[in-house]
Amino acid sequence: MDLCYDQMKEAYIFWTAGHRIGKSRTAFHWKTLRANRTEPDIVPMKYTNWAPERPDYLKYGDYDCVMVASDVRFKYQWSNENCYLRMCALCEF
Repeated sequence: MDLCYDQMKEAYIFWTAGHRIGKSRTAFHWKTLRANRTEPDIVPMKYTNWAPERPDYLKYGDYDCVMVASDVRFKYQWSNENCYLRMCALCEF
């Protein structure tokens, strides 16, 4: 069984290093961790691949993390989701 495949959604779903910082609705950044560092670097996103109507600004609370999915709806595009969902992590792409 492939751990990164969601059978209910019939898709591969992954977390990226994208994260919304602070209370801004649109300020998504990359979190990166360099060797010999304990705190992540925060890098503004220069490239985005949001799915239509994403990020969903009506989602408040913990919808601060960026995921990518292979299903028909997202087609490898991004969405903001609840950071507490269990998914595989995509380290580089």
